[in-house]
Amino acid sequence: MSAVAYHKDEEPHKPTARVTSSEINPGQRKRILLRRIFFQALGLAWLAPAIILLILNFSHFIVGASIGCHGERCSLNLAQPDYFTKTQKLDRLDHNALGTLQIASKVLEVWFVMVAASVVYDLAILLAQRGGLPAGLLTAEAEFGDIRFLFNPDLWTSPRPLPGSSSAKKTGDTVKLYGFSVLVAILCVVVNLMGPATAVLLLPTLQWVDRPAQPGPTFDRLAADAAPSSGTIASGCNTSDLAQRDYSCTASLYASTLDGWLASQAASEKQLSGVIPSISQEESVSFTFNGTRNASVEGAVFWAPNRQVLRELSNDYLKTLQPHGDSALNNTLGALLHRPGPTIGLEIFCSTGNASTITIAADKQIRCYAIDFSASALSGYSECIRVGQGWSQANTQSRFFIGDSVSNGNVSVDVYFADRRNIFNSTTPLCSTLLPNGQGQAGGQCDWDRIFSPSPSPHIQLPTQRVVALEFLPPNTSTQSVTNRRAFCSIAAQSKFSLYAMDMSPNTNYLNIVQQTDLNGFESSNDTIVVHPDWILAGWSVKENGTVDGTRGAAEEMVRSLKSALASEYFADMSHFTRANLWVALQSMSLVNYHNSTNAPNVTHPALRSYVTIHVWAYGLESRTSKMGVTVVMIGCICVLLRTTVGFSWPVKRRSGVELLLAALEHYDDKGVVKKMKETDRPKLRFKIDPGRRGVDKVSSRGITFSPVIDPHE
Repeated sequence: MSAVAYHKDEEPHKPTARVTSSEINPGQRKRILLRRIFFQALGLAWLAPAIILLILNFSHFIVGASIGCHGERCSLNLAQPDYFTKTQKLDRLDHNALGTLQIASKVLEVWFVMVAASVVYDLAILLAQRGGLPAGLLTAEAEFGDIRFLFNPDLWTSPRPLPGSSSAKKTGDTVKLYGFSVLVAILCVVVNLMGPATAVLLLPTLQWVDRPAQPGPTFDRLAADAAPSSGTIASGCNTSDLAQRDYSCTASLYASTLDGWLASQAASEKQLSGVIPSISQEESVSFTFNGTRNASVEGAVFWAPNRQVLRELSNDYLKTLQPHGDSALNNTLGALLHRPGPTIGLEIFCSTGNASTITIAADKQIRCYAIDFSASALSGYSECIRVGQGWSQANTQSRFFIGDSVSNGNVSVDVYFADRRNIFNSTTPLCSTLLPNGQGQAGGQCDWDRIFSPSPSPHIQLPTQRVVALEFLPPNTSTQSVTNRRAFCSIAAQSKFSLYAMDMSPNTNYLNIVQQTDLNGFESSNDTIVVHPDWILAGWSVKENGTVDGTRGAAEEMVRSLKSALASEYFADMSHFTRANLWVALQSMSLVNYHNSTNAPNVTHPALRSYVTIHVWAYGLESRTSKMGVTVVMIGCICVLLRTTVGFSWPVKRRSGVELLLAALEHYDDKGVVKKMKETDRPKLRFKIDPGRRGVDKVSSRGITFSPVIDPHE
C-alpha cells in the first residue's frame, strides 16, 4: 500500500495553507482566463501559416518571374529588348526577398518551440497530478529542445517503477509515462527539424514547370517502309506525281538545303578534321543533326529530326506569340516549347572495291563488294547483301543518276533495301557448294538463312538486318584499273520517339533552334527498320531513273568526293565521301512522314501533344527535402492541436522554472528515502502535485508542493 508523504519541516516553517477558489477575486479570475485564452489562441494561430505553406506546396503554386517584385514596373517578357537588364534587377530584389523569407522561417520555428514546450509542460504537470512524475522527467520541458536529450538514459529509464514499490503494480501509470517519453523524443526531433522544414517550404525555388498540354492525335506509324506517297512531305508535292515515283517536287524547298549542307561540309573540313553540322530551316524554326554513341554498337549514331514534327512545332510556336495575357512569354524567366515525335537514327559505312553477284534464282541474288584499302581492318573481307524480293517483299531497288559537269557523263547510283547483310572472308566461298568465282556446283544447296544469320561477324560495323545499300558507278570506268570497281555505302536506320524542345526567347535563341532530348544509340545491334529506297531519291529531289543536275552544288560535291575516294589511298578522302552520303541520308530521313490515329494512346503509340515549360519561382514537392518538410510541418500541426485540446480540457496553472526549482528545494526528505536510494534509481522516484479545489494547486511557500510517491516500508 502506498502513501503520500507531505512536507513536515514544522520548526523553520509555518504550516502550509490551502488557497481556495473563494480567495481569488473575480478580477483575478478574469485575468487568468483571458491570459489562458490568449496563449491558447497564440499557439493555435501557428496553424494558419503552416496550413498556408502546405497549400502552396501541394498546389504547386507559381509565384512568377520574381519573388521580390510584382506589378507593372516589374513585368518581364522574354521578347523584350531589355530582357537581360531586367533579369539582373530582379535577381537583386529576389536575393533580398529570400533573406526576408529566411527570417520568417526562423520566426515560425521559435513560435513552434514555444508551442511544443507548452505541450511538454502541460502533460508533465497532468501526469504529476495523477500518478506522479519521475524525477528524471521533471526537466523535460527545459531539455527536450536539445537533440542530445534523446541520448539521456533518464528519458528512457525514468518511467520504469522502483522495484518492489506500489507504483510497480500500477501498469497504467507506467504506460502513460513511457508514452510521455516517446512523445518528448518525437517533439525533440520535430523541434530540431522545424527550422529547416519551414525554410524549405517557405522559400520558393526556380523550377521548370509544365503548363497544361494541348490536345493532339495519337501516333500510328512511320511511312518509311513504303515509297513516298503523301503530299505532306513537302509543299508542292501531290499524290499523282509521287505515285509515278517523281520526287522532283521536293526541290523547291529542299534542293538548296542539301546543296548548302554539302558545301558547308567542304568548308568545315578545311577548318578542322571534324565537321560542325550546318543549320537548316523548317518554316519558323531551325534545326541541326545530332550525334550520339552507344556501347552496344561501334561508331556514332546520327539523328534526323522529322520535318513533319518541326512544322507542327512551328505552328505551336506561332500560336504562343498571339498577344494575350496568358502568353508563355509573360512573367517568366524562360520558356521551352515541347512536342514529342518520331526521329530516325542512322549508322553508315562506306568503302570502295570490286562488285560481284551470285544468282541463286531469278528473284534471289547475293551482291558482294570486296572491301579495299579504305578500311584496313577489313582488308581481305567482302560485304554481301541479299537482293531480290525472293528473299523478302521489302527487298526493293531504285536507280537514279548524278550528272558530272566535268566529264559530261553521269554517275549511276543503285539503291537497294536488303533484309540481310554480313561480312565474309573474300578468299573463302560463302558456301561450300559454290566455286571461288561465285558460281554454283551441280546439286549444291546452301543454307542462306544461316549464312546471313542475325549474329554479326566480329568484323561487322553495322547491324546485319534491314539496311539500305547504295552503289556508285563513276561515268568512265575505263580509267579504273578494274572496270567493275565502284564505291558503296551501307546505312542502318532506327526509329524512336524523341522530345523536340525549343527555347522560345529570341534573346537566348535568336535562330529558333530546335533540340532533341532522350536520344541514344541503337538499343540492340539489329533494332532497325525497313526503309524504301525511294526515300533516297526524294532526298535528292529526283525521279526514278532521273538525273540530278550536275551543276547543283550537292551533285558537284558528291561526284568530286566519289572520284577522290576511288583514286586516293587516303582515309580522309573516304571519310569525306562517307559524310556526303550521310548528309543525303539524313535529308531523306527528315522527309519521312508519319500517320496518326484516333485510338487511345499507349506506350508504343503516344499522344502527340505540345506543351510549354516555363522557368519561374514556384512551390512544389519535387525534392526529398520538401517531402520531409511537409511531414515535419504536419506533425507540428498535430502537436498544436494536441496542445489546444489539453489546454482547454485540463487547464494547468503555468509555473516558471524558478518556482519549480525553489519548491523542490523546500522538500525535506525526513525519512532519508532519497539518500538511501541507489544513484541509478533516484531518477525513477515519482513526485506528485496535490491539486486543490477547482484545479488550484495545494501550495507551500512557493505556491506548489512536491510530494514523493514512496512505499512507507522502504
